[in-house]
Amino acid sequence: TTAVVSALYFRGNQTMSLGYMESHIFGRVLKKSGFTKRLHKLKETLMFILLRIGRIFKYMCCEMEYIIDSFPVKACHNIRISRCKLFRDEKYRGYNASKREHFYGVKIQLVTTSDGIPVEMYLAQGAEHDSQILKRMYHDLPPESSLYGDSGYTNYEIEDSFREVEQVDLAISRKSNSKRKDT
Repeated sequence: TTAVVSALYFRGNQTMSLGYMESHIFGRVLKKSGFTKRLHKLKETLMFILLRIGRIFKYMCCEMEYIIDSFPVKACHNIRISRCKLFRDEKYRGYNASKREHFYGVKIQLVTTSDGIPVEMYLAQGAEHDSQILKRMYHDLPPESSLYGDSGYTNYEIEDSFREVEQVDLAISRKSNSKRKDT
């Protein structure tokens, strides 16, 4: 409950959430370190619950249009890469084209409804290209739906595979010099 309150009302600040829960709901709560340890033990359970909620929402709303995009999560600044203890390999060094900067960390691929509600998520190494991640991702989109993406997902083999196998229209925003023109 405290983790959900933290995410909803305190922008993920667990200390403020623990203070609120102690003063308004419970008389005593765990200290921050004990709370963090318990939260880390629940990591797989929480991820399973969140993915199931996304799947249920996807089937209840019967959306037929989805959007995919990626964003980086930096582990550290470039100057501190040699001292980074979280990741230790070059495969985590990526490039963020929209900001024209390199980063060290992971990429999150997020599939949302047209209203912006997330339904699927995939975590990948920072150096991987978006189209290669799209090829590996498991998609559970309804047949006859459309998945819109930016030009980073341009890969004609994947588009053909989506149409034939999954019956999903992969609509990618094309660059001006692409072989298949944007309709």
